[in-house]
Amino acid sequence: MAARELFARLHGSLRIFAVGVLALLLLTSMSEDILYYQYQNGNRENWRSAFEFIQEQRQAGEPVVVDRTEIGRYYLQDGVISYRQIEPQEILQHKRVWFVEDMNVAELFPEQLAWVKENAHQVADFDVQANARLFKMRVYLFENTAGSSP
Repeated sequence: MAARELFARLHGSLRIFAVGVLALLLLTSMSEDILYYQYQNGNRENWRSAFEFIQEQRQAGEPVVVDRTEIGRYYLQDGVISYRQIEPQEILQHKRVWFVEDMNVAELFPEQLAWVKENAHQVADFDVQANARLFKMRVYLFENTAGSSP
């Protein structure tokens, strides 16, 4: 509103000044939006990129273990199980199992995460750095060379 009033009250070459002020206001606002949505992922975990990566690499029937199954099912529809449900013996029944580590896994499932880090390898990192905060999002793949497919 202030920019509109400034533009209305100025005449001649001073209107260029008003246009510059308006452009500065718009560019500042747009740059903040671009930073927020493109580089900081809206100040949240980058679930979309992690699941797109898994979808591209995953073979039929391979389970994906996540902390928040509702998000996993939203992106992948099937084959998503919770860290609460996994047992090493069950994992060993599969040839390959995907694991997604978000910010909560280390706190909620420390034993399961320790097993994952010991037996699987990290294949992707989708961490989001937003100011002083790190939104962790990592993908691990367990490949069972000795086990059999279900």
